[in-house]
Amino acid sequence: MEVSEWQARLEHTFGSGGIVGARLLSIIETERQCGRHLLATFHGHRVLADSFGDFYVETLEKSSQVGRTKGIPSDWRNYPYAVLCYVVNFRTLRAASTLFATGYPLGGYRLLRDLKDQAVFLAALAADRTSWSALLGTKGLRLTGEVSNKDFYVARKARKAEERRLRIATFGAESGLPPDQVAELRLWENLFHFEVHGSALTMASEGRGWLRGEQPLSIGPVFEEMAAATYMDRAGEIGWMLLRTLPFLQPSPRAFGEDWAHRWAVLDESFRFYVLSLDKLGKLIARAIVALVDAKFALSPDASYAER
Repeated sequence: MEVSEWQARLEHTFGSGGIVGARLLSIIETERQCGRHLLATFHGHRVLADSFGDFYVETLEKSSQVGRTKGIPSDWRNYPYAVLCYVVNFRTLRAASTLFATGYPLGGYRLLRDLKDQAVFLAALAADRTSWSALLGTKGLRLTGEVSNKDFYVARKARKAEERRLRIATFGAESGLPPDQVAELRLWENLFHFEVHGSALTMASEGRGWLRGEQPLSIGPVFEEMAAATYMDRAGEIGWMLLRTLPFLQPSPRAFGEDWAHRWAVLDESFRFYVLSLDKLGKLIARAIVALVDAKFALSPDASYAER
């Protein structure tokens, strides 16, 4: 079968009135309506998210200029890779935000799990608690020429072990945080796991009514306040962690300027205020997150890049 035949058969089978996939039109409209409702209802979250997104872009623009204007020191072999890591994290953050804004908050929540881990790893790098080779699983490996399957599996095993070590040292049993806060953070971590593996939260929040015969089945998104709140709470916490790692991209302390440092401080205070709003509702996770950020993400505009 030629490509043209393959395409023509799909268009003939699933086309209607010149549109392929016409049944999706109603879903797309539902996404727009649901998204508009979410953004109008939770305006405060949107203001914080967009402010952070703007600042993140500014930081990446300044980082990309480092090599062009001042040059990268010869021993900064991993600085370009660091910038790329931050770019990938930004895209993931935008993907999560886009899912939220089209009525799929728990789809965005799943993506936040990886951003949580990436923030942990970058903070550990900045604090000299790990290295690029340890995070990549290549520490101690002698890689010459083509990478073999054995090299791949050895590196993967080493990488997973290092990631697990850092999670335990950051918010687990070896973090030095109080036991009650460690327990809250363990639940926080497990809820991510439940949703990523099996969509347990989505099934519970969006499918329960239909399974009980109380609501009709909705194929497209539905407004679920609890699902939206789950995403927004975690997005605020993980956004704060990512913000705290951004100074690691500076070539020297306060190299990005005093205006940049001022905007960083405004966002830092805003994220703290946002996270502590849960404390007013009696949510124990709020104090645990504040303790975690202050202890393990203790960067400021006085921090800067160092090769690890």
